[in-house]
Amino acid sequence: MGIKSIILRIPWLGPSTNEVIGKHWSIYHKHKESAEIALRVALSEQFSNQTVSIDTPAKVTFRAFLGPKRHAFDLDNYSTSYKILVDCCVDVGILPDDRDKYVSAFEIQRACRFKEWHKKGMPKDTHVMLQIRCIYR
Repeated sequence: MGIKSIILRIPWLGPSTNEVIGKHWSIYHKHKESAEIALRVALSEQFSNQTVSIDTPAKVTFRAFLGPKRHAFDLDNYSTSYKILVDCCVDVGILPDDRDKYVSAFEIQRACRFKEWHKKGMPKDTHVMLQIRCIYR
């Protein structure tokens, strides 16, 4: 059995859902490539050489932390970033699949604006906190 819970700080935030609806599939793919790179960097920085995987039903929680010049989207417009990151979690082996057998619940929380989260000395970059927590049925 894998680990029970992980929290990843990923230095990436994708486009608003409004920006990709009706666009060519390659637009989504371009954002997914950059997200996977950011996810792999986050994994190597936060977990060194440990294998990180969750193989039981899990809840995925997504929250954006906005840099000083980023504006918040409407809550539902983070769905593309959420979907891209969950797909990347499957691709890198954190989750075996994104079907409801493995992702049985999800939550997209409102974005945290810069003034709400930033403390002196912290990086100012926009990032996403992604928590994947096992749910025992």
